[in-house]
Amino acid sequence: MRKKKLGPVLLSGLIIGPILGSGIILLPPLIYKTTGDYAIIAWLLIMGIGFLFASLFGKLSILFPSESGVAHAVDQAFGPSMKQLTSIFFIIAGCLGPTAVLMTASQYIAALFSNFKVPLEGIGFLLMCLCVLILLLDISSIGKISFVFSTAATVLLLSGGIRSIPHFRSEQLVQTSFSFGDFGYSILLLFWALVGWEIIGNYSMDVKNRKKTIPQAITISTLTVTVVCLVVAGATQWIVIPSSHQEDLRITAILATLFGEFAVPLIAFITTVLCMSTYLLVVGGVSRLIASEAKYIKKLYTLSYRTKSNVSIYSLLFLIGIHTIVFICLYNDFITVEQIVAIANAFFICNAICGIFAAYKLLPGLFNKILSLSLIVCFLIILSFSSIWILISIGILVGFYGLQYFKNRPNTYEKEISIR
Repeated sequence: MRKKKLGPVLLSGLIIGPILGSGIILLPPLIYKTTGDYAIIAWLLIMGIGFLFASLFGKLSILFPSESGVAHAVDQAFGPSMKQLTSIFFIIAGCLGPTAVLMTASQYIAALFSNFKVPLEGIGFLLMCLCVLILLLDISSIGKISFVFSTAATVLLLSGGIRSIPHFRSEQLVQTSFSFGDFGYSILLLFWALVGWEIIGNYSMDVKNRKKTIPQAITISTLTVTVVCLVVAGATQWIVIPSSHQEDLRITAILATLFGEFAVPLIAFITTVLCMSTYLLVVGGVSRLIASEAKYIKKLYTLSYRTKSNVSIYSLLFLIGIHTIVFICLYNDFITVEQIVAIANAFFICNAICGIFAAYKLLPGLFNKILSLSLIVCFLIILSFSSIWILISIGILVGFYGLQYFKNRPNTYEKEISIR
């Protein structure tokens, strides 16, 4: 049976929803509250970084396609030790981050059905089960579902944002004072809006005509994401909100300008489909990475098994088991959603930095070198705002695999000499 491949539209559908994700709902009010009317500048900066980030990983995906994604490019650049480190960063992030995304959707669903006393963790678990059923389909079907989700959410958010323009305040648009500390912190928070671009590589083997499809999909996706984010962010900080509305209801107020009393169920729908899209992309990418890496580890070989539709079933079940444990921990207050996001964000950043180092070494041309170094500096600065315990954990992992890397380098060199 011939496996279905993704074209630029379906690949874009698989990317847009997850990139928007829970961030398009949570971040605009939060960034405005943090840095005031300069929030739109922060959004412009992060969107620019996102485009450069996406184009860099798109080039890597074309030249070094693999279901291991970023880890494969790192392997080509620095060998198996650094590949394992990159994989661990991504897997740790994938074991935690997706649960926080589903918890975001749970909050809006619970607000919509306030009469049903179901714990947020229970709603999140049910959403996870629904996502698992979708993930059992072939990649083309998942792409179509994500495309529908992404399109619906994009149309609704753009419509509400554009319709709210007449409600923009008539006074000067920039009224708040600038604080460098608050502005820098808002950039840190906005990294959540970049999570997802590095996962393109995990789907590179399911794309037809990579040289055309991946650049086209990145162009479509970045333009769509940028327009939606800037419209919603602009409306969030400049629309006149009645005093009865709280800060965290600004997105609902934006939709209310067009949809009236239907704004609440619509925001619940948008949040749910975007969060599910994020879950599908990240969990699908991580399960593929686990399956790809498990082939080389005898004790974990079972995790590499795939169904006829190329679903990494056992690695998927492994992830679902971990996510279930995380939901239980959340329910018992052993950990908070904020802590999950902080940990996942740090490891997503580390995974991205590893990939950018690989891009610096593998991609030809001065522009790619300068771009890679610039992104590395940006991401290291963002990472520095993480918890000291997270940074220590990352340092231990880097130290261990760094020693392995330098220990194996002489052996590799000797092999090359003997071959010559």
